[in-house]
Amino acid sequence: SHRSAGRFAKHYREMLSGKSEHSLIGDELSLPSILGRATYIYRHRELVSGVHCHRLDLVAQPERNVPSAQALADATEGSLWLAVEGLHMVRWQTRLVRSVHQGIARVEKLQLRVELEERGESWLPSEIELLSEVGIGPITLRKRNRYLYSEFRRRP
Repeated sequence: SHRSAGRFAKHYREMLSGKSEHSLIGDELSLPSILGRATYIYRHRELVSGVHCHRLDLVAQPERNVPSAQALADATEGSLWLAVEGLHMVRWQTRLVRSVHQGIARVEKLQLRVELEERGESWLPSEIELLSEVGIGPITLRKRNRYLYSEFRRRP
């Protein structure tokens, strides 16, 4: 339906930019932001969902005195799987290795997992999952967002 296509387009744009109306983290955990700051280690080749991939592991940076937004990206570790043919992103997983203060908020837990699949000549997200745990004073907010995409159709 037209509504489903609109929701998909919105979530896909949010995934690439890191901007979300429900996000406390803004641009700091977007794919371009993390890739720009990251130290990666090449691990090996492995099969992911039937696709031969290169696996790169993201290394968290040591704790240092930087603005809180950068501290969030620095405290992130994870893995990125790129297709051997074409270097398309097949999977991306990140997690926070230490809590980070963002103004009055304390980000205790943050995990992001993105799965993509090949559809024709395009690689599209099939699943996006974000788990977060944020403290504000004595209150802790836990949230899980999961988006599944299963019906890709070309628009006429």
